[in-house]
Amino acid sequence: MKMVKVSCAQCKRIFEKQDKTVTYFRKKNPNWNFFCESECYKAFRTKEKADKPIKKYVCESCGDDFEISSTGSGGKNRKYCFECFPEGLSKKERSDLRMHLLRVKANREKVELGCKICSYNKTAMALEWHHHNDDKKYQPANLLKRSWEAYQKEIKKCVLLCSNCHREIHAGVTNLPD
Repeated sequence: MKMVKVSCAQCKRIFEKQDKTVTYFRKKNPNWNFFCESECYKAFRTKEKADKPIKKYVCESCGDDFEISSTGSGGKNRKYCFECFPEGLSKKERSDLRMHLLRVKANREKVELGCKICSYNKTAMALEWHHHNDDKKYQPANLLKRSWEAYQKEIKKCVLLCSNCHREIHAGVTNLPD
């Protein structure tokens, strides 16, 4: 068994490694790093992670910028900042909070759009989605439990109306503008 001298990528100490091991890994990557001990490897990886730029995200709830310094569970898939969606919550708490944040987002969108007939936009509580083509498969509010995308898909089939205009349309008093 032939041995070759290699340098540790972290501490630069010279140590021996089997020639076939060195050849195998250097074929894969000529810049392959070897380490004399597991502590050197851990130190090197820690330094390597610290050198990587931290990616910035925008919170879907409050609009603030936030950073994720470590990847792992919830890392690059995180949609909300740590203030809006703190870590360490139970599954039920996470589910309830996610539902609340989606409702807030939907209500904010409703107020921005306002009633199609009278332009009312004071509160989202008085605004309702009306299916104008009788292609009602789901209530948009119930689809928030599934996903934001499902909600968006369903409201494209609807018109936003205030509760008064909605009742007048169902009573036949008012017609939808084209």
